[in-house]
Amino acid sequence: MYKKKYLLYKNKYLNLKKLIGGAVPNCIREHHDNLIKDLKTTILPVDTFLLHGNGLFNNLDVSTYKVYDDINTKEIKFFNTTYEGSVSYSLTNKIDTTDPGYIGLYQVISPIQVYAQNPRISQFYFDRTHEYKSEKVQCLCNDGYNGYCSYDNLDAIKKIYDIGLCNYLGKIKLIGYVQVKIRDQDKVGSLQVYKYNVHDVEPYINENNLFLVNDKPITMGTINMLNQNKIDEIYDGMVDVTE
Repeated sequence: MYKKKYLLYKNKYLNLKKLIGGAVPNCIREHHDNLIKDLKTTILPVDTFLLHGNGLFNNLDVSTYKVYDDINTKEIKFFNTTYEGSVSYSLTNKIDTTDPGYIGLYQVISPIQVYAQNPRISQFYFDRTHEYKSEKVQCLCNDGYNGYCSYDNLDAIKKIYDIGLCNYLGKIKLIGYVQVKIRDQDKVGSLQVYKYNVHDVEPYINENNLFLVNDKPITMGTINMLNQNKIDEIYDGMVDVTE
């Protein structure tokens, strides 16, 4: 059963790889005409872990899709493949400054095709609502694409981060979380991960609810290590966007 499932997703992954690369996508040609240097496309494969920091526990669940004023204007939500990029976000937008924040642990359950940018060029950098509503951003969600990410290979460590996703419904699933307090900022890697259940309306921080891998409780640092092979796969699967 597992072999059959593996082969199914492998074929989907290979077929997607055939689709990306080659011709410049309409979005890039029409709205990013002079900004395709070092631009690539890649796929986030099944079982990749994604992390998202949020100040409120109930905002970790992304199973309902949010849009802006217009139903055709999609929200882009940001994720990372390591916990480091999510810590500061977990401590913002809290109702009370004494409350803890949270980092959600998500699993990719269906391959996700995205653009990948060189962060030293950063053609996809936006920080205002009206920019995210613009066609130059919204078109990154068209033609089979689901947003964008940044890539790097500093110090011989491959990195995929700042993953801005749209069209993510049915492609990712919230499976766990970590509670982060102000004093925990320098030791998040040692924090235990707890299981998320779809009916949870508040955190269940209890030793009976630890997230297990191979029947063993794990920390956020372990998630980083477990995810590195997927990060390498995403990085090595990048294809240049060329004419």
